[in-house]
Amino acid sequence: MQLSEGPAHGYAIYQKLLELGICESGTGPAPIYRTLSRLEEEGLAVHEHSDGGQGPTRKVYSLTGEGMRALEGWRSHVEETRRFLDWFLKKAPKR
Repeated sequence: MQLSEGPAHGYAIYQKLLELGICESGTGPAPIYRTLSRLEEEGLAVHEHSDGGQGPTRKVYSLTGEGMRALEGWRSHVEETRRFLDWFLKKAPKR
């Protein structure tokens, strides 16, 4: 989702996920980098090296066209799941 808003490096994505409460602070960014590598292997993302002027050169990732289509498909799946859950919550008796 973060990459749909524009290019980003792995640590920035990790920081955003921490802010949203999606990652626990003790986990570290390693899973993010593994996911980004997998997205590249699958042709859903690409990276460029960026020199921000301070510190080491970073890999900045962005989604490919195929990656954006995959994200749109995932969003549709989540919306359908939400519709089902909303229906279920309306129909299921409360105790």
